[in-house]
Amino acid sequence: MSKSTKIKELTSHEVSQLLTNKKFSKLKPSSCNLCGEKKRFLRRIFEVYGVAKRKHSDDKTQNNIRLEFKQQYSIDFIFFKTNDGRLFVDSAVCEECKSTAIVYDIDLFDPDTIFEISKLTGQSKEEIIMGLRKTSDMLENE
Repeated sequence: MSKSTKIKELTSHEVSQLLTNKKFSKLKPSSCNLCGEKKRFLRRIFEVYGVAKRKHSDDKTQNNIRLEFKQQYSIDFIFFKTNDGRLFVDSAVCEECKSTAIVYDIDLFDPDTIFEISKLTGQSKEEIIMGLRKTSDMLENE
């Protein structure tokens, strides 16, 4: 990571405000990779300064930031997000076992997500939900 890159952990108030942004909060903690907990997570979100916008998705840049998080914060899983042109790192801690190996996922049954899929595909919301349930059932039976 370059010397001009700085990382700042957001306060709990800043995290709460950021999580009100529906787009930012779609990808969220879903389970602990260590103990299997599915609900109780403490979010830790950091803003990364000094990375050019064109480098936000760059593999080398992200790998350097990952290494920094592993070394400096002992955080195993991090997720990169952008919001209003700013680069954030989203992570969570399992409140059950304190692990930072938290798997993130998107809630496909979220009404806003269903609406967006419906707009993109031209299918009704009901058709989308039925299709998602059918796919989910098929995946569970594999």
